Amino acid sequence: MQIAAIVLSYALGLVVMVLCVGVLRSRALLDGLLPPGKPDMPLASRLRRLEEITALTPAEFERLVGELFAWQGYEVTPTPSSGDQGVDLFLRRAGRLSVVQCKRYQPGEPVGQPVVRDLYGVLAHHAAWEAYLVTSGSFSEPARSWAAGKPIRLVDGNQLAEWLEMLRSNARPHPDRRTLLGLALAALALLAGGALLGMTWLLVLQALTA
Repeated sequence: MQIAAIVLSYALGLVVMVLCVGVLRSRALLDGLLPPGKPDMPLASRLRRLEEITALTPAEFERLVGELFAWQGYEVTPTPSSGDQGVDLFLRRAGRLSVVQCKRYQPGEPVGQPVVRDLYGVLAHHAAWEAYLVTSGSFSEPARSWAAGKPIRLVDGNQLAEWLEMLRSNARPHPDRRTLLGLALAALALLAGGALLGMTWLLVLQALTA
């Protein structure tokens, strides 16, 4: 009887925790994993090769990058063409803000370390979760070395072409490690909270039946 009461108490506590998380956070914890609705992608749907990407104008390139992030489930907000202060796109997902800077370069034309360093300052200025530097070209080794270990994700032309291929095959990039870690911690917190509420409920039952 006592074991059954413990199991029932734990289950009730877990249900309460699930309801609380659902009310307080809505879908935020799962936004990084659920398939997004199909966004309008006039550019991404017709491009196939890296040569087609580099033939875009800078403004078209920014729109393409925005379409690809929308396909990954982000809420995308473009910035004005002038006075953008180093940000071309703002991304929001799971309650977190990310900034994106786009560089439409030719294949083999590398983005250097100074650009990455400036973007790090932009990230701090906006208190963003992470920053993306997206180019149709490549990145120099000093740029990659400087970005290592920082919340800056470098996306080159080859990766853009891979995203387009995944788009055509109806696949999606895997969630990054930070998103998966956040989901795992949330799950552990949910279980711990359910156990705590369950034990509290059990103590209340024992007090009432004593």
